Amino acid sequence: MGPKTPKPLITNKARIAKQTLCATMVSTQLESVILSSVHKAEALQLLPPDNLECTGDKGYRSVLASHPMMEGAYYFEVEVLDPAKPLPYENVEAHVRIGVATRKADLEMPIGADKFGYSYRDAGSAFFNGKGKSYGVNYKPGDVVGVFINLMPLKPPNLLERKRKGAGDASQVISNGSFIEFYVNGKSQGIAFNDIYEGEYYAGVALYMHGRVRFNFGPDFAKKPAGCKPYKPYKDVVLQKLYKAKYSHP
Repeated sequence: MGPKTPKPLITNKARIAKQTLCATMVSTQLESVILSSVHKAEALQLLPPDNLECTGDKGYRSVLASHPMMEGAYYFEVEVLDPAKPLPYENVEAHVRIGVATRKADLEMPIGADKFGYSYRDAGSAFFNGKGKSYGVNYKPGDVVGVFINLMPLKPPNLLERKRKGAGDASQVISNGSFIEFYVNGKSQGIAFNDIYEGEYYAGVALYMHGRVRFNFGPDFAKKPAGCKPYKPYKDVVLQKLYKAKYSHP
């Protein structure tokens, strides 16, 4: 027998394109927001019957929701659950990073490891573009983390002010006035990220080892955010005019 033909390498760009197409096809058929069975790392497991609960495996991997937030103020909750047993390794703790990301994020890494997502880690730190900063309290199983995101309207391409963070970010534009704020058990931890990049953002989580969480996209929240600005529950993203115009089909 001759030498085996090597399998073609699938680039991250090709993987993202395929997942985005599949996720869009799936999301247009859904009436409610769930965690995406398409746009997630293979190592993560979504738990039936409602695909709102997720558990990790070993290294950090991420999953996003089925529908995007495009503009406006939205809120969702994530309950941190006890890690699934048994743990992969003794004396290695599970960890969680909760946040939002666009479809360009690499889900084989934690949310916030690249320029396409923002996250809040359970050890009291916030991450963007692979850089962490001290933020908020530590949270643990039994706590409920809330995420408030305010997205300013997308600018028409001909009116964009190309304020970029670093070279090579031609596709990323700062959205002045857009920000992300996290809550723990209903108490604000302050604004974590100001003037974030424009984009269609999806709720998401990154899990380490057997970290486990459950999402609540509203409208009934376990820990209502004290002093929070007016918002819509995440579940209402399917009612967005922009969403209907872009994703809905007759």
